[in-house]
Amino acid sequence: MYHNDDRNNLKIFKYHQKLSEQINNKSDDLSNILEERILESEELLNKLGYNPKFVKNNPPSNILNGLKLRSYNEILLDSSIVLNDDDIYSFEDILSQQEIEDVNKRIDDIDKLFINKTKMNRTDVYILLLATALQTLKWLLLPVIGETNKDSNRMDHNDPEIEREHKQTLNEMRDKHYSRDKNPQGTYWEPKKDDAHPKSWIEILYTKAPYDVLPGSSALGLGLSGKNHRLKTLGHDPILGWIFGTANFMTDTATLASFDSYRIKKAHWVNEPVSLVQLFSEVIDLTRFDWRCLCAALVAQGAHLASDKYTKMGLPIPFLSTFNEEWASKLYTKQYDYLCLQRDLKTVALSASISILINMIISFIHSMYYSPVNDGIDKNLYEVRTRKILLLSNFLATSSNTIFCCITKNPHKLDIGGILVTLSRLFLDIRFITKIKDEFIQMEIDKDLNRELEYLNNFG
Repeated sequence: MYHNDDRNNLKIFKYHQKLSEQINNKSDDLSNILEERILESEELLNKLGYNPKFVKNNPPSNILNGLKLRSYNEILLDSSIVLNDDDIYSFEDILSQQEIEDVNKRIDDIDKLFINKTKMNRTDVYILLLATALQTLKWLLLPVIGETNKDSNRMDHNDPEIEREHKQTLNEMRDKHYSRDKNPQGTYWEPKKDDAHPKSWIEILYTKAPYDVLPGSSALGLGLSGKNHRLKTLGHDPILGWIFGTANFMTDTATLASFDSYRIKKAHWVNEPVSLVQLFSEVIDLTRFDWRCLCAALVAQGAHLASDKYTKMGLPIPFLSTFNEEWASKLYTKQYDYLCLQRDLKTVALSASISILINMIISFIHSMYYSPVNDGIDKNLYEVRTRKILLLSNFLATSSNTIFCCITKNPHKLDIGGILVTLSRLFLDIRFITKIKDEFIQMEIDKDLNRELEYLNNFG
């Protein structure tokens, strides 16, 4: 597919080819016609970025007096008149078969020249081996990922230490905004209440998490139990819980992973569905009545998540239960929870960071060996060799890691961070090498064209 400018140039070339064929059939005033075509060819080459001067001597005055040189746009317009504007031309329509073969041969020669200038020498191979060894050593020493949590310091959900920290968090807000907040009369300030908003923020603060309630859920067919209620309710989601769990505290509701909500009354599920619109409408209404209600619900939600996070059951993987409850249940049953995910994400980030650091060190080491005199190439071509080293070392280390995991049947040793870095190098390095190669080919073609122009300038 040709660019629009290329299509226009090809059309003009085809137009001049037809004019040349007409010249061959004319014998009258041939010199004038040839002179016009030469001068117009100069105009076209100037448009393409070249500055040729084919006619060394001034043309005869009779030619210049009757000659009207056309601009590039005028030539393009004339070519559209002579040629069918719907026709799309290619170089095959202009060049002969021999010329096409010569062009292809020249491109092959330039390609071989590029390969020869960017091929790795002995020093490059040594640096490649060093880089591969470092990347391989990195994943060998890296902690395993994906294993279930077997920490001995996990606590029971009702551990006294958890209860103490939970109450301390709630009491800190109470002491800051309630006990010490006096009105102008000197009496302690009382939280707001009215018939439409019977709960004050202090009551919200000390409300038991509605989504921890189990009685009444079986009658609604919700399938909640002590083992799975954290998985099935959004209040226990480490991220979504800050939205839905906070709303549940304020409205005495519980929201399931299916985004269905029910009212909780007297620590009991009742058959009173609450839509999401109604849920958040009540939250907004209560916040307008007393903004401390929202603050208290956020504190209560944060304290509850913190109290559940380090228990033996833990918190489920964020978002997972909302779109694949079966997969989330399998992971949760195998004790793979939010803490395990956090640990593995840190491991992946550490692995990727180390890989990037190794690549930076190798790139710096290789750059120290660059010498324009000894290498005989410019900095960009030398950078291609550097990119090849980085690309190959990352690919070899990732391949060895993948093969190791397949042979040992141990997917927990898979270096995900290294794989991500390798994929990024495949995209960035190949793109860079391709760009430099295109520039190199264009530079060599420009050299050929300039030699031809110089020959024509010196001819005759």
